[in-house]
Amino acid sequence: VYTYASHGLAGVSQNGILLTHGDEDSYPAWVNQELSSQRTDVLVIYTDLLKNDEYASSIYTKLGLGSPSGSTSLDERIDWIITGSSRPVHLALTFRKDFIRKYRSKLYITGLVMRYQPSGEQNLAQAAGLWEKELKGAELDKQWPAGVSGGLKRNYIPVLVNVYKHYQQTGKNGKAKEVKKVALAIAV
Repeated sequence: VYTYASHGLAGVSQNGILLTHGDEDSYPAWVNQELSSQRTDVLVIYTDLLKNDEYASSIYTKLGLGSPSGSTSLDERIDWIITGSSRPVHLALTFRKDFIRKYRSKLYITGLVMRYQPSGEQNLAQAAGLWEKELKGAELDKQWPAGVSGGLKRNYIPVLVNVYKHYQQTGKNGKAKEVKKVALAIAV
């Protein structure tokens, strides 16, 4: 889980925000930041905690956002951060499906996270950079420890598909074949 969180943080843009939804992607990311000093430039926001007014207010202050007017629901608070922040916003692949559907045309996969991009522009080269820097040597196609969810493992497939597409589009067929092999091994 910590390696997965590390790979998730690696997909976030410099000084970005990572919106998480659940203990399994929030706490390991914080542990990686606090104990390993990994990606301390990233603000990890555990969105369930935004229900707490003090936590929400502290996040708005860190982001330089004013508080939304009136009484706000959790969904409105999440929307406020996604659409109002000047920092790059990323959603964990394990994020709430209703938000992923809502913003689908403005999200692109950058690793184990999706970046919110109002223009909807994709950046496949960013995924390829993550592959080269972080994922290639991670032996993703090897046997995973007992108890690791197949769903967690399969979250690597979307980024691998994007890396494969990038290599195909740029004529790097040998690299594309290598990525395809790893993706197919994970998919089974």
